[in-house]
Amino acid sequence: MALSTDLLKISPLAALLNKDNVSINSVYQFIEKNGFNDRDLHTLESLNGLEKLWPVYNKKQANTNAIVVALLVLAKANDGFDLWTVFEKSPENFGHFYKTVLNLVAGDKPTRIQKVRTKLLRFLTVSFQWLDSQLVRSEAGALVSVYTWMHMDEKVRENLLKGNKRLGKLWRGAMKAYDKGDKKEDIDKQSSFLSTLTDIMLQKEHDTEFVDTYLCFLISIVSQIPSRRFANSVIKSKNVCSLLKKCNADLLKTLDFYVHFPMDDFSGEELTPLQVRKLQTQYLEKFQLYAFENLPEKLRLASLCNFASLTKDEVKKELSNLSKAEIESLLNLLGSSGKKLVTLNYQLASLTSNRNLNAEFDAIDLLPTEKSLNSQYSELTLPRLTLQYLSMNDFILKSLRLQQVEIFHQINSDVENVVNRLKTRKRNDAGEEITGFSKYATKILNEAVLHVAPPFVGESNPGYCRVEITVDIYRQDKREWDSLKPGDVVFLLKLGTGLEQLRGAFVHDILDSDNKSIVQWSGYNEIESSQRKFILDVDPAHWGDVFQANVLMRRKSKEAAFYPTLKTIHGLHKIRSILPEWISGVFLGYGEIPEQPTGVVDLLDTFQTSKQVYEAFPEKFECTEEASAPFKLDTSDDKWSLIPYTPVDKGPYFVQEDHSNKLKFTQAQGQAIVSGTLPGLTVIVGPPGTGKTDVATQIILNLYHSHPSEVTLVIAHSNQALNHLFEKIALLDVNQKHLLRLGHGEDMIREEVSKGGSFSKVGRAENLLEGRATLLREVDSLAESIGAEGAHGDSCETAHHFFRVFVLPKYQKWQKEGGKFPFDEFFKDKKDHSDAGKWYHIDRIFTDLADIRPVEHMSGKAQSDYMLVKEAKVVAMTAKYASMHHDSLVRLGFRYSSLVAEEAAQLTEIELVIPMTLQKETDALKRVVLIGDHKQNAPIVTNELVRKCNFDQSTFGRFIRLGMPTFLLDSQGRAKPSISDIYGWRYGGLKNLPHTKEGVYQYANSGFLHDVQFINVDDYEGQGETEVAPHVIQNLGEAEYAIALYQYMRLLGYPADKITILTMYNGQKALLQEICSRRCASTKGDREIFGMPRVITTVDQYQGEQNDYVIVSLVRTKHVGYLRDVRRMTVAVSRARLGLYVLGRYDMLAQCVELEEMMKKLGGSHNLEAVMGEMYEQKERLSGDKPKDAAASVTLTGVVHLGQYVEQMTQQYKSRHGLV
Repeated sequence: MALSTDLLKISPLAALLNKDNVSINSVYQFIEKNGFNDRDLHTLESLNGLEKLWPVYNKKQANTNAIVVALLVLAKANDGFDLWTVFEKSPENFGHFYKTVLNLVAGDKPTRIQKVRTKLLRFLTVSFQWLDSQLVRSEAGALVSVYTWMHMDEKVRENLLKGNKRLGKLWRGAMKAYDKGDKKEDIDKQSSFLSTLTDIMLQKEHDTEFVDTYLCFLISIVSQIPSRRFANSVIKSKNVCSLLKKCNADLLKTLDFYVHFPMDDFSGEELTPLQVRKLQTQYLEKFQLYAFENLPEKLRLASLCNFASLTKDEVKKELSNLSKAEIESLLNLLGSSGKKLVTLNYQLASLTSNRNLNAEFDAIDLLPTEKSLNSQYSELTLPRLTLQYLSMNDFILKSLRLQQVEIFHQINSDVENVVNRLKTRKRNDAGEEITGFSKYATKILNEAVLHVAPPFVGESNPGYCRVEITVDIYRQDKREWDSLKPGDVVFLLKLGTGLEQLRGAFVHDILDSDNKSIVQWSGYNEIESSQRKFILDVDPAHWGDVFQANVLMRRKSKEAAFYPTLKTIHGLHKIRSILPEWISGVFLGYGEIPEQPTGVVDLLDTFQTSKQVYEAFPEKFECTEEASAPFKLDTSDDKWSLIPYTPVDKGPYFVQEDHSNKLKFTQAQGQAIVSGTLPGLTVIVGPPGTGKTDVATQIILNLYHSHPSEVTLVIAHSNQALNHLFEKIALLDVNQKHLLRLGHGEDMIREEVSKGGSFSKVGRAENLLEGRATLLREVDSLAESIGAEGAHGDSCETAHHFFRVFVLPKYQKWQKEGGKFPFDEFFKDKKDHSDAGKWYHIDRIFTDLADIRPVEHMSGKAQSDYMLVKEAKVVAMTAKYASMHHDSLVRLGFRYSSLVAEEAAQLTEIELVIPMTLQKETDALKRVVLIGDHKQNAPIVTNELVRKCNFDQSTFGRFIRLGMPTFLLDSQGRAKPSISDIYGWRYGGLKNLPHTKEGVYQYANSGFLHDVQFINVDDYEGQGETEVAPHVIQNLGEAEYAIALYQYMRLLGYPADKITILTMYNGQKALLQEICSRRCASTKGDREIFGMPRVITTVDQYQGEQNDYVIVSLVRTKHVGYLRDVRRMTVAVSRARLGLYVLGRYDMLAQCVELEEMMKKLGGSHNLEAVMGEMYEQKERLSGDKPKDAAASVTLTGVVHLGQYVEQMTQQYKSRHGLV
């Protein structure tokens, strides 16, 4: 749909918008003439039509103006951009505009153009997804207020008010205010909208798209508590689910699900299955009693049968004989209204049905079939993550469905790839012959059913369906196939002219040609035979005798573990209390944030001086007397106090300075650290370079020392981000045996941190046992120093005996009588150290041995599990690991009190919830700390349809939309001020820490006139961006320019590892790597002069990383594409510390309203301005200064000019170094 920049310029709409006296009416006439097509609307939106037209909104031409504005908002919504800022800047006409839209949809004179009417109703639906905007909430809220009850059936209203004193009082108060108010007309129009629209929809048949949009509108209302509270009763009383005709069955089912969602609409409490059944029973009892007393002849069977039989044909036949008046009476008893038989049958079916969420969860496949892979989903039929949720089960059900579609989309791509590569063709005997090849699939030679187990108790599907599949992998990578583990998922395909059938299956075992298990034999790579027998358990939910597969398929090893994720999400609804009570309501979006409990917090070395504490909390202290660090913070009273204390002397061999915090935290950082150490929820917004990781590290350190018996769980989206944080923790004052890093990313931890060891469960156990020998030698030395004969250092048990019999009595005697410290001889050259420190060291020896004692009697898995459950105090894992191993962690009895989520804005909502549920007693979780930046990249979701359903929404970002209190880290220390200024405006203006104007930061980049420059790269060889394959976008000119610029920097002496090249697209990344490899590393001479930069990667993959100098290739020249996402651009321009050089098309990007401010800051000359005669780290010219010799400054225009200049420099370099 995107138009090129050139086409936008010549569009007639551009001419209309650029007129001095532009009017919305003229734009309306143009798009009306073309039938309101999406292309025109997208063009308008790309030309910043909403921003240009809203300021000239004309009430006198309200209808045409409102239509254009509403359609532009929809166009923005489809592209995922900010919708309401333009209105908030000029809000005076918004109310009039919104009311005009209501009138055009269901007012006195609705628009006759059905296509427009449908789009306007869609606009209203979108508005209910943004109730966090005060402007939108004030208008949309009026459609679903208590006044909507004025337009519902009076008897239904009386039934609702009867017995509910609180609700009755609210209704009477509302009516009193209505009678006294002077805005009755507005209230009547807005509160009657829902009722009027529903009457219009039920009176006659409508266009299918309009009906479906109406259903989406209702679903958006009843799926959120604030809009559902009163509106749901109106929708029920109108009997929409039973009377609406010609609509999408899936949408109607979804509406029915939410209308009857098991909850109290007015209190917001979710109802248990027992409470739901009780309410249903009460209505059915009234129905049968009335039928028995008043209609004994007509409803003889209905009045006497059991409830389940009320929907049988015999009862329906009785009901068909009732008059309209009798039907009306019965419906009133059932809490409904109307006179139609279909409504009565619907109500009885609804009241006798099992409104249990378990059935909804069980209906979702966890393994794909050919049907589920080919299901035609739409944005209308998929659930949408919203600002608020009805209950945790509502959220989990939506997440499970969207996660399933996201994963099945990826699987479908892999299956299509395999099917296309295998190339089946018909044989003469009418069979199918597979002639192609795929390394992820192989032909099945033989298939046999081994056993079909009977269903488990309470289930209808087989217990398991075990089959034996024989294949030959002689053309395959044996190691890849043989590395499949029990529980891994493979797929059985039946290929004909295409994919005919597909079933998922779990690997149970793999046998070689001699029927020996490969799974249990580590020497599988020695097997010569290529024949394998796969023992598989086929998905019992879709087992069928007719199924015959001819292909066995696997996925890449990293993608094969999708099933545990779906299984974990599916299992969450069975947990009685999914989240702790104190955070559950907050998560759902309507609970009040509890005040953080008060108490005493050990600040350790968070603050170096008391003055820093007083500055961080200026209103909390009455006494500002100086105190020496370290100190504890007492928050028990309204006014806080500092309690200085002497830290524990940890012995003569412990150097505190090696493990201390060296940073001086800012006021904002200090506040965030204190809050994160206290129980409760802490949300910390950390813009680029503001020390998010340092704050997280200090919080974890404080928790470790303040609550030594508690465990802190640390999660992040990526291994990279997690390891960055974990490495910082490991270098501080934390006992190494208490650190645990779960998952494969553990082996990426730097050697200087791990010191040759491993932070995995097995590694920690091994390190503990290795340390045992050292400790026992110390026991022998101690025994020798005090003259205690015997084999005291033989084992942990003998050491414990030695401590109890020899060491402890001596120490207790010394404590009582004084004199010379009894163990001085043990410390030899450290005798002058304090006695307390020496005893701490001795006590630590035996404490550590006591911890090791259980482990030395264990082996294998028992050891590693013990380290997790009993020893670890800081446990780190990725969100993916948590979802894959959720059940095993819960079974082990893993417990933790604190959760710290790094880069929380990159976690989807479900990725954050799962780590909160990794223990049986979820109430044990006392504090949650979310650290991230919602103004950088969102969570990655590959399926565009799922992304449009807001699956890329993070809880972090949603909390901020809901107005959650946050701590904004407002000072950056990463980049030169000239660089931070480019993105700092997004955060209200970032401050720069003093050191960013000192040292290397104060000097200009050698060879460059500017530290930051946007360089315009024109078409190269007649081309700008090109799409070399579907969705593979490249720009040869920018790639050549970026590599030439890198070569220029290397020739000036810039180290290769100080330079990073980033791009927005994977296609460009591949092109950059290819050109760089060819130009800079193809020969020995090239490698010596240039070599490869530190990394060439995409912006998305580089979030959380930084380098001194960054070159960014934006690629796009025809249209902005997703460069328009200012979050992604923020990441791109915030990775550099000292130098940033952006390649792209300035004029195109400057027209984009989302990037307008950023592009202004990147203004100036757009040709590279180089400075001759300078070499790296000369440090002669200050940043921002021009060279003393004006002739030294040279402007390089275009790719060819820069390439020639670099070639000339290269020849000179080779000549000087004898490389010619």
